[in-house]
Amino acid sequence: MKKILILFGLLFSILQNVQAQRIPLPGTQPIEISEINLKNPENYKKIFYAESAEKLIQAFGIPTSSEPYVFEMEEKIGSLYKYGSNNLYFKENKLYLFIIKANNIHVGRGNNYIKIGDPVNVLDTFYPNYSLENNKLRTELVVGSIIIDGSLIIKTNGSIITEIVMYMD
Repeated sequence: MKKILILFGLLFSILQNVQAQRIPLPGTQPIEISEINLKNPENYKKIFYAESAEKLIQAFGIPTSSEPYVFEMEEKIGSLYKYGSNNLYFKENKLYLFIIKANNIHVGRGNNYIKIGDPVNVLDTFYPNYSLENNKLRTELVVGSIIIDGSLIIKTNGSIITEIVMYMD
């Protein structure tokens, strides 16, 4: 019994001193969040992650609708801007999440863009060596070398891109 208690105490102290690290999803390379941007295909203006709602309106114009949005986990009130069926969520007046369902907003990684309706093979330039699981690509996001609690998900119907989502856990 004494050995079990010592072993348990040793294990507990080791776990106390080890910092938890997120491990990347198997077979994927995380994407640097600062590379993610949304582009208006009509005027080529862009908004990057964490840029302001004012920058959004400069790039895309007045939204179809806007409303307060409650981020329940953080207990904060932000804003939801809708451009047709596309939803862009702002927390503390900074772009935080998006759900893209129409091709009037293109999603970029650096200078490579994808949009709803693109054939799946465009992912070769956006995310080389990708693999689809259940018709979707999910990759984690990083800031520098730190994996954050967020993902970029690209959904397909097997042949074309149908939805692009960036969310934070």
